[in-house]
Amino acid sequence: MRHTLFTLVSGLTTALVISIGSCSQPSTPASAGITTVVSGSSSDGETIDTIRLSSTLINCSRSFAFTLDGEQCYYTISTLADWPTQIGSTNIKELQDTLIAAAMPSQRGLDIETAMTGFLNDTAGIVSGPATIITPSSVPDTTSNAWSLDMQIDRTGLNDRYVSYRITATSYLGGAHPNTVETPISFDLDEGHTVTMSTLFVNGSSDALLKIISANLARQLGCPDGEFKKGNLFNDTLTSLPSGMSINRNGEIVFTYQQYEIAPYSEGIIRIKVSPMQVEKLLTPRGRALLGL
Repeated sequence: MRHTLFTLVSGLTTALVISIGSCSQPSTPASAGITTVVSGSSSDGETIDTIRLSSTLINCSRSFAFTLDGEQCYYTISTLADWPTQIGSTNIKELQDTLIAAAMPSQRGLDIETAMTGFLNDTAGIVSGPATIITPSSVPDTTSNAWSLDMQIDRTGLNDRYVSYRITATSYLGGAHPNTVETPISFDLDEGHTVTMSTLFVNGSSDALLKIISANLARQLGCPDGEFKKGNLFNDTLTSLPSGMSINRNGEIVFTYQQYEIAPYSEGIIRIKVSPMQVEKLLTPRGRALLGL
C-alpha cells in the first residue's frame, strides 16, 4: 500500500491588476509560489509519495461605466485563479490549455497572461458605445444597473496520479438572481491528458452508471429512487448522465448537474459523490489505476 502526504510550506504568488487592465506578477524570490510536498516514511516503513507543485494566485478585476438607454450602467469583470505552473515532472500544457478554454472560451489557445488581459477586456454583448474604465470600488452598491462576471479556478484534488480543478463562472446581468456555471476538470498526471468519461468507464456502461448515480442522489435527497419530484427535482427519474465529472481529493468521483439541468434554481448546482468501489466493474484499466484500485 502506498501513502501520500501533502504539506503546504509556502504561500502563493499574487498577480495584481495594473492600470491597463492586464494581470502581472510582482518581483518575487525564485522560491515564491512553490508548494512543496514533504517526503518521509510511514510508521510501518512503507513509502510516502511526494510531488512538487508550483502555482500562482491570479487576482484581477476591471470595471466599466457606460450609458445604456439613457441610464448609467456598470459592468465588472473579475477573476481569482489558483493557476498551476508545475506539477511534478508532468507536462501540464494540456491542463493549462483546458483550463483556459473552459474558463475563458474566447481566449482559447493563448498563454495565461494574454488570456487574462483579453478576459478583462471582453465586454462583447454587454457594454455598448463608449465606456470609461473605473476602479471596481467606484461602482455604486445601490444601483440595479451594476452587472458583473466573476470567474474562479480552484484546485479540488491532488495526489501522485491526478489533479482536479473546479471552474466557477457567476454572472449577473439583471433580473432576480445571478447565474452560475461550474466546470469540473481532472487531469491524469501519468498520461498527461484530461480525464474524460471514456478514460474512467468502459463502453456501454452508461445505463449501469446512471443507476448508481440515481441511487446515490436518492440517498442524498432523502427520497425514494424514482420519486425525485419529492426532492424538488423536475422529474422523478434521471434521464441523462451529468454534464460534469471530476475526482475529488478523497478519491471519489463527483458528478455535477448544473443549475436548471435537473432541478429549479433554488436547488443550486447538484453534486453527487460515487465511491470507486461502487463502479469498480465499470472501470477501464486506466480508470482503476487513477482511482487507486
